[in-house]
Amino acid sequence: MDFLVADAERLSMTVPRQSVDYLIDIEAFSYYPDKESFLREANLVLKQDGTMFLAFFVQRAKLAQLTR
Repeated sequence: MDFLVADAERLSMTVPRQSVDYLIDIEAFSYYPDKESFLREANLVLKQDGTMFLAFFVQRAKLAQLTR
């Protein structure tokens, strides 16, 4: 297992495309300014059968803000 510290919204600039088996993002997603960019980049670097684990806690009242 390797750990990487990189710009989550520009993963494919650091990580080769379709090279990641598992991408784990815990308690960071809600802080990304451009969540759609992160999700696009995650899709680019994950292998065809790769898996992304995305975990974060958010108050129900603030949930709608995450999708803006």
